[in-house]
Amino acid sequence: MLAAYVAGGALPFGGGPESAALYRVVHEEPDLSRLPPDLRDLLGRCLAKHPGDRPAPNELIDAVRAHPAVGAHPEFTDGWLPRGVSSEIGAHGGLPGHIHAQPTLAAVTPTAPAGAHQAPDSGDRADPATRPARRSRRRRPVAVLAALLLLALGGTAYYVLDHRKGAANDSSDSSGRPHTPSSLPPTPSPRPSSPPSEPAYVPDYSDAELTAPDPDYEFDLSARKVVPAETADWYLEVADGEFVLPEDSDAFVAAGYVLSPADCVRGIETEPVTMLPFDELADERPFCVRSPDEKSIVIVRLVEAVASEGAVTVVMSGHRESG
Repeated sequence: MLAAYVAGGALPFGGGPESAALYRVVHEEPDLSRLPPDLRDLLGRCLAKHPGDRPAPNELIDAVRAHPAVGAHPEFTDGWLPRGVSSEIGAHGGLPGHIHAQPTLAAVTPTAPAGAHQAPDSGDRADPATRPARRSRRRRPVAVLAALLLLALGGTAYYVLDHRKGAANDSSDSSGRPHTPSSLPPTPSPRPSSPPSEPAYVPDYSDAELTAPDPDYEFDLSARKVVPAETADWYLEVADGEFVLPEDSDAFVAAGYVLSPADCVRGIETEPVTMLPFDELADERPFCVRSPDEKSIVIVRLVEAVASEGAVTVVMSGHRESG
């Protein structure tokens, strides 16, 4: 995704709330319309959902070499890897195909042809208004080159890690115990990290029973009242047998009949929903809606939905983040 962002200037799965973006990464296809045509197929394969559909590291390296913006033998600077990694790679014969690291300026900066006349550094220069604009023409090739280098370095890193794993397996003795080379210090065991704290919420209002007489009205979640449709910023709209949310809000439907703000936050992070049909909310099964700024949560129960009249009755309890 980083290479697609560098080459196209936009995230391939869009922005918005983190939970919604993660949902699109898992279930939706990336938007590669901003990418240069010569990179869409390669980056599209890199973002494939199934690991078997993604290109192997050697395919990425070959694709970068074949691209005209890089060339078959790119030049790289020394010292780009950590000392321990570079020394181990040197002991095993180096990287495949002499791929090394970051490009020098000579690889991306055009040079004047031999014999070309260069203007002297004097006051006799062309009017800036008559000079051709160059920034817009150079930006895309540099972005393409950066994306290709990210792909090449990704393939190389995968090779290094896989090579290190294979070498560790080969160094096991006959007793089955792994042999640690004396030149490499043992890796310390990671310390257990404490789980991130969840935000605390305090009650804002409780058990507010409201009725929308027909689809021309909606529930204002901030003001806890019924208002004409399309007038509230944070709302529950009634339409065609379901509740409709704002695009930048998150929701979660409880599995049972008890739902707390903490349950709501965990549910939104793991099982967010975008559709709330009435038939899935029968028997007052609770669901929650989180505000776009993630500072407020409203827990809702559907009390009654009269299909013939269009009237919908709910009970809502609001909570806001403490502090």
